[in-house]
Amino acid sequence: MITESQDEASYLESRFSGSGLQVLAVCLPSFYVTKNDTRLKARALQYMVELRRNGFNARPGRTFIVHFDEETVMTEPHVLVLLDYLSRSPKAITQGPILYPLEWEKTPWICRVIESTRPFGCSECAQVMQNPPPPHLHGSNLVVDQAVEDQVGWDFGRIDGQPFIAEDLLFGIRAYALLGDEAFGWHGATALEQPPLSLYWALQQRVRWVLGALQGLRALSVKAEYRSMGRARKLKLSASVYLRIATYALGFPIGLLGLVFLIHPAGVPEVLTPLFGLRIFLLLSALGWILSYQIGLRRNLREQKLTWWNRVLHHVATLALTPIVGLCETAGPYVALVRWLAGRRQVAWTPTPKLAERPSAATPRVVGPGAPATMPAWLMTTSRLGPTSASRRPRRSPAVAVGLALITAGAAILLFATFEFGMTSVLYQRSQQTLLADFKTRIATPAKGVAAEGSPVALLTIPRLGATQVVVQGTSPRDLDDGPGHVSATPMPGEFGNVVIMGRRTTYGGPFRDLDALRPGDQIRVTTSSGAFAYTVKQIAQTGLGDASVLNGTADSRLTLITSTPAFLPTGRLAVVASLQGAPLDLPQLSATRTPVSRLGLAGDTASISSIIVWGLLLVAGAWAAVAAGRRWPGAVRNLLATPVLLALFLVVCTNLNQLLPGTL
Repeated sequence: MITESQDEASYLESRFSGSGLQVLAVCLPSFYVTKNDTRLKARALQYMVELRRNGFNARPGRTFIVHFDEETVMTEPHVLVLLDYLSRSPKAITQGPILYPLEWEKTPWICRVIESTRPFGCSECAQVMQNPPPPHLHGSNLVVDQAVEDQVGWDFGRIDGQPFIAEDLLFGIRAYALLGDEAFGWHGATALEQPPLSLYWALQQRVRWVLGALQGLRALSVKAEYRSMGRARKLKLSASVYLRIATYALGFPIGLLGLVFLIHPAGVPEVLTPLFGLRIFLLLSALGWILSYQIGLRRNLREQKLTWWNRVLHHVATLALTPIVGLCETAGPYVALVRWLAGRRQVAWTPTPKLAERPSAATPRVVGPGAPATMPAWLMTTSRLGPTSASRRPRRSPAVAVGLALITAGAAILLFATFEFGMTSVLYQRSQQTLLADFKTRIATPAKGVAAEGSPVALLTIPRLGATQVVVQGTSPRDLDDGPGHVSATPMPGEFGNVVIMGRRTTYGGPFRDLDALRPGDQIRVTTSSGAFAYTVKQIAQTGLGDASVLNGTADSRLTLITSTPAFLPTGRLAVVASLQGAPLDLPQLSATRTPVSRLGLAGDTASISSIIVWGLLLVAGAWAAVAAGRRWPGAVRNLLATPVLLALFLVVCTNLNQLLPGTL
């Protein structure tokens, strides 16, 4: 074991002096400098290489170095797996899978889910280690032939004045350049480690991975030691690393768009079309992505003594958190890539803390006579740079602040999308049930005059779509929340002229979602207090945003159903025109006010802006109060009180925000 504290080194050797396994503790001298001025973890690894070159801990025969992090555990069965592999024909550089079950109960739920995808990713690790070049290496559970490690070394120097923060990847790049494909393999012995104990450190860890990989690519292109490397091999290695960075980092913006697409309840395209094939591919990809977290979680839970109910709870919670965690998982890499492309290539390396609680700044580091009989907790679990790296409150750089802001924005977008395409459908069904009961009452006792805005005026039935909807009077966004709306300035169903009914395409139940599936000759039935009327579809047309011709009066009796198109980003109107079967009603035309442009389906209600501001400020104030209360009240009490209030405020904000969107969305 190598440490930067002589007290720790002395204590470790004393503490384990009577154990069956010989423990040698080495203190890294503060004055030690490598030939190329390598820094950070690689400096310590290079120091060990030089010690072994001078005979330290020499062993007869072929010797392998097994690299562990400070908290790594390998159980006896997997030690035997490793010994079995090494007793046959081992490769010079091999890896094995890593699971993350340690300190599980102390790990926040979101970090448990984040670390659930990594065990699944070990399948990819096995693939690339057996089919080099590997685009990454784990510094832990890495087994290297001592002669090869002496040959390759860890003295990488620096790049653009900055130390390398992914020494394991640099080791793999140099080994591939010197030894080629045959050096790499997979030993299969599983190591156990612990997840980051906060979302902050999980994000920092992922930022470090990507910045380290970008440093490695930079070294591959500018370092003199790689100039003699064949162009094809260099291209093969660079492409694999670039692909990994791109798919990892760009998962954040693509994930934001993908979440909206996946929950968007658009109609299914016709079978055997390119769009249908794309939908199926994306659906299967999303399913595979979700299952990857479930499989990884199951592997982590193998090492836990949990009841079956607790295991089910873990899987359900992981399923619910996967969309948010997917954004968190890729936000750090995305921020790192943006920083690098913007020319901000300064790096910092702070090991991920291994303590659930930050040690007190007053914790003594001196361990000598009178030390406790058992090893102090901070010594067992602290990072290599000592407890001070975890005891200080981390400074959030602007890039990290931007990353956290992006995550917050992504979570807000996800919640709003869940409201728009999920909860609004529930609200719509409740409104329709209430309106249907009201409509039946109105038919029994019909009222005279123009119906009030928002009141039920008709029952619309479209057999081809298998849909029956209650139509309300008016087409404001709030009216269309309850059901299709009759344009007040047009005749009532069954009367002479152009009867216009508008409906939403995707949100609030999407009553006109599949309107484009109608074909000429299809039947439409409309029931009002004046009777039942049948219409036959004659035409399906699309018009631009500024084209209101479908709303104009006509010299015949027709019904025009209107919604927005395309479904999610409307730029025009989809109109279904149907002609009345039989003679129209001979009734006097009732005067109605002209319908404002804001109520013609493609505009929102800007009057809700003031409500959004007021309720939004209340939501922010409520969130701040919940955070402040958490410092005084137990977490369970705070959550019990704050969650319903914040959800109610968020629901009100979403309801008002929805009014800004097109009425037929």
